[in-house]
Amino acid sequence: MERILLTGATGFLGSALARYWVHAGYQVSALVRLTSSRARIEDLINDIQFYNCGSDEEVLSAIATRSEEHTSELQSQP
Repeated sequence: MERILLTGATGFLGSALARYWVHAGYQVSALVRLTSSRARIEDLINDIQFYNCGSDEEVLSAIATRSEEHTSELQSQP
């Protein structure tokens, strides 16, 4: 399954992109601020993996986590 890491998923354009990628079958991860309203993507809450991006360290941590998960999955494939 292809993966997408999306910033701004709670905004006008980002929510449209998130919806498109989820419906296209991609695994979507989103960097969002805790204070952001998720009203535009309420219907996708269970389809997207969210990461807090309140600080630079949290953004880098989220990216590193997704990268490690992807690397582990690639290594486990025959």
